[in-house]
Amino acid sequence: MQTTCRQHADNLPRPESSVYQNARARQDISRVSREELEDRFLRLHEETLLLKQTIHQQDDKIKKLGTKLMRFGEDRRRMEQLAAGWRSSLCPRVS
Repeated sequence: MQTTCRQHADNLPRPESSVYQNARARQDISRVSREELEDRFLRLHEETLLLKQTIHQQDDKIKKLGTKLMRFGEDRRRMEQLAAGWRSSLCPRVS
């Protein structure tokens, strides 16, 4: 399979890549007012707190579902044991 110049060009970093965006953002910080930077910081901080709260809620839900699943498994095993005991009492082995 031959590679074309176009394929090589697609692999080269472009100015809009994250590395270039980060460099531009660092340069642009000096041009942004303090109030705007504080607003951005507070917005990101609030977003982080909301994400942490969501993660905590999801962790709690996962724990509850895991416990529920374990109980279902235990209940199933008990039911199978009861069913096996019930069957054996109905059909005793003939020696």
